[in-house]
Parts: sequence; C-alpha cells; structure tokens
Amino acid sequence: HFMIEKLQNASIKLNVHFSSIEWYSTGLWLPAGVISEVKIQPQNFSNISIQIGSHADSLLDSPPPFKRWPVINQLYNVDGTKNPIQIASPFGGLIYIVVNEIKKSRAQELRVHFTNVCHSIFFKEGEDNSEVYNSINFNESEIPLFGEIKTKFVYFTLPFEEIKKIGKIENFIKYFDGLVQELLMFIGYKPPNLFRIVFDVQSPTEGSTIMYPLVLNLDIMDELFLNEEPSSGLFATLMKIAIVCFPEGSLNPNVEAAFAALSVAHTFNKKWPGVSPDEFIYEHFMPLFAELW
Repeated sequence: HFMIEKLQNASIKLNVHFSSIEWYSTGLWLPAGVISEVKIQPQNFSNISIQIGSHADSLLDSPPPFKRWPVINQLYNVDGTKNPIQIASPFGGLIYIVVNEIKKSRAQELRVHFTNVCHSIFFKEGEDNSEVYNSINFNESEIPLFGEIKTKFVYFTLPFEEIKKIGKIENFIKYFDGLVQELLMFIGYKPPNLFRIVFDVQSPTEGSTIMYPLVLNLDIMDELFLNEEPSSGLFATLMKIAIVCFPEGSLNPNVEAAFAALSVAHTFNKKWPGVSPDEFIYEHFMPLFAELW
C-alpha cells in the first residue's frame, strides 16, 4: 500500500499516566514488513510497551473461516536498557504506547522518535483539523488503512474508507459526545481517561474477552456514524460504554446489563423524547430492565 519513499521520520511527545491501563495514540502507522527504529527519551522509563495494530482480540478459539488473520497486533516491551529498539509487524498497523500495569507514580513526559513511519488520519475534538481534511482531499493514495477520531470522551479506531463516508467529522463528534455526556451524568461516573472503541471485521465466537478497548463489529458503523437517529447499533455501543462505568465484578452480569440498558434508555429518551427503547433493545432485553423502566 505504501511506497518506501513515502515513509518518513516522526517525533512525538506524550504525557503518560500510569494510574490506569491505557493505549496512547501516536497518530502514526507502520506499514507491513517495514522496520522502524524507536528511541525514547528520557531513558529512565519502565512499564510501557510499543504496540503495532489496534485489534487485540485473538480469533484462535473461534472456528474458521476467518475474515482476518487470528492474531494481528504486535507488542514490544521496552525499558531504558533497550533503547533504541527496532520494531516491525507482518501486518502493519497504528502505533501505540501502552501502559502495561497500574502503578502509583507521577505522570511522565516521553519524547519518542520513530523512523520509517507514516502519519495516519487522526481527527481531534477541539483542534484545527484542516490539515487532516487536506490530506484526505489531496493525498488519499498515501493515507494508511486505519485512522482515528478523538472526541471529548472516546477514541474511535476505524477503517479510512469508513472515515471518508462521515463527512463533517466535527458534527459527529458534537452529536456523540452529547449522548455520552448524558449517559455519564445519569450513571454518576467521571471517567479517569477516554474510552477507546475499535471496529473489527470479526469478533471471537464467544464475544470479546477484553474490556479495553471496547470492540464493535464493522456491521454497525453506518448506524453509528451516518445518521443521528436512534438505532440498535447505537444502543449496543452506549451499553458497552455504560457497562465499563460500573466497578468491575461489583454486580451480577444480568443486573449490570439491566442497569446499563436503563442508562442508555434514559439517554435515548432525553435525546429523542417519546422513543421507546423496546425498538432497539431486542438483543439485550431482560426482565429486570422491564421492571426498572
């Protein structure tokens, strides 16, 4: 997809917090089979990894046929003793700095330099995105396969071809953030960091086993991004966000799902008064929700 001469060097700054497990987006893409040398400053760091690829779910326990290779992300543990290091992936992907485990320590500013990478599409809420639009309009052949949208509350990772369909990204950000804000107010939860949602062409047969990032199927993308109307896909997305707002393991899963559904039903009713959640909750219907609602 990329010619070698299109690759470039890039330097970024990240303020990394170690109080929660988190991926830090770099806005960079490493093409398949290309070796990048990574140097991190200052060198007194630990507890982080460099990840290539957004799709952390393994499909090895799912029966074939597969819509993608079962394991496609690559993780490199790094510390001050292995600096610089070389990274590569047979599949390519977006590059992240990942916090490996929670530690009680101060945030640390890291300066990271990469060779042989490409800039990916990365829309950010509250910032001037004119250069991103220019890249789409004039340099489409050089744009990586996946990009990201950062709202006030959520990072979305989705195929570039789907990003192009959205049109005015700022309108979507304002619309979706309004829904999430209402949802969080109803639950009474202040997230310590942004939620992260990754769209995948296939999910494990038994469902995703990870809580970060949240994984959604590409099938619901049009419902989510191309209209501002209530839908079962939007309901399912907000339910996933609601569920991770509750303390892990504090509720029976059925009770947790019922309260999450109640929170989303409230949010729908605020946005679209008179709309019945029964139209969109058929995959998540439970007796306790009916009693609560």
